[in-house]
Amino acid sequence: MSTDREPPRYLAIAEQLQTELDAIGPGGRVGSERSLAERFSCQRMTARRALHHLETAGVVYRRDRSGWYRTPDRLDHDLLGGRPLAELVAEQGRELRTEVLTVDGAEPRSGRNGFVFLGRRRRVLDGRAIVAEDLHVATRLGTAFAAADLTDSTGSVLARLGVEVTREDVEVVPTAAEHDWVTAALGVRHGSPALEVTRRRWSGDELVQEDVEWWRADAVRLRVSVRPGPPAGRPDVTEGSPDLRPDDE
Repeated sequence: MSTDREPPRYLAIAEQLQTELDAIGPGGRVGSERSLAERFSCQRMTARRALHHLETAGVVYRRDRSGWYRTPDRLDHDLLGGRPLAELVAEQGRELRTEVLTVDGAEPRSGRNGFVFLGRRRRVLDGRAIVAEDLHVATRLGTAFAAADLTDSTGSVLARLGVEVTREDVEVVPTAAEHDWVTAALGVRHGSPALEVTRRRWSGDELVQEDVEWWRADAVRLRVSVRPGPPAGRPDVTEGSPDLRPDDE
C-alpha cells in the first residue's frame, strides 16, 4: 500500500501562487485573503497559511489594511563598506527616505553609564519601510547630535562634529520583530522575521555611538567585504616594495 500523502492544501496554494509571482512583478498586489479563499475554494485560514508560508520565504509581504504584495528586490548592502546607506541605494537605482520618529538627547540609556538615548528613525526604500533604528551616543555628544540633521547618515554627523571613527563593529542576529514601536514603524505583525543589526563606532578607545537596527528580513542581502592580509609568517608585499618571496626553484 502506498504511503504517499498529498501536501497540505495551503502548501499547494502557496506553490501555485509562487509560479504566478514573476508575472505580478516586484511590488505587485497578490490579492487579499478573502479573494484567494474564493479563488481556491478554501477557508480564509487556509489562504492565510499559504500567504504566511510565502512571507516566511521572503517572496510576499503584507501591508496593513491593504493586502498582500510581491516582495521587491532585495537591497545589496555591504555592512563594512564604510559608505552611507543612501549612496548604496542610489547606486542601485533606488530611492531612500529617512524619517526621524523621536529625538531626545537627555534620556539616559538604562544600564549604561556615559551613554544617552538619542532617538529613533526609520528608513523607507521605494516607499516601503525596511529599517527601524534606535540611536545612542556618548553623553558628551548628546546635545550636539540631537540638534543635528538626523536624516543624514550618523557617520556623517560624527564627522561634522569632529569625531574621527577609528573602528566599527557590526553584529547581526536573526530575530523576530516584537517591540511595538518596531512593528508599527515597519508595518509588520508581531513575530515577523527580522534581522537585528548592532553597530558600534569607536574613536580610539572611546565608544562614541551605538545603533540598533531592525531590518525586514526580506528587504536586504547583507555582505561583508574584507581585504585579506598576507598569510601567517609571510611579509606583506605592497606595490613598489621589493619582492621578498624566495626565488622559484
